[in-house]
Amino acid sequence: MSGAGDAVTAASSERWLYPRLRAFAIALTGSMRAGAGLAQAAIANLKGGEDTERAPAELMLEAYREAHALWMKRTANAAPETAGRADPRCFALPANTPDAAARHKGLAQVIADLPPQQRATLLLVYGEGLSYDEAAEVFDTTVQVVMTRVARGHVAVGHWLDRRDGRAPAQGEAQTADAETGAAQEAAGQVA
Repeated sequence: MSGAGDAVTAASSERWLYPRLRAFAIALTGSMRAGAGLAQAAIANLKGGEDTERAPAELMLEAYREAHALWMKRTANAAPETAGRADPRCFALPANTPDAAARHKGLAQVIADLPPQQRATLLLVYGEGLSYDEAAEVFDTTVQVVMTRVARGHVAVGHWLDRRDGRAPAQGEAQTADAETGAAQEAAGQVA
């Protein structure tokens, strides 16, 4: 994550902080509306606390941590079957042809079907360029759990690509990938 720039505060950074935090919150909540509310609440908490100057990258990590902590509190008592539901429109990409729109719709559905923290991990690592260490810090977990989430995301997208292109996974390929990610999860002692 880029740490370039002068020291900033939460209050002075809301303009650039909010869009990035909103994308992260949407990945967690699976909803545009809930994501926007979560991002606003996280920024309000940051502005309400000690507003010391720090590097932009440091502030961004703190904002992600705050949003994740708020989301964890809000979902602690949610029914498991509703906690991870996501609207695929949240993950839709713009398309300039009907064929591209159909492909993008399928990918958006794959992303929406991922568990919330897995979607958010992929966004932080691939969308924001955070290291595995930084992502682990945001989620208050281990690098191994972050790696497992990323690997499972790869498997899900890979399976979708295979189905989309009419290919069957190579003999044992799906089982191998699932076994590898399951072993990493067991070693971490946590569910991704």
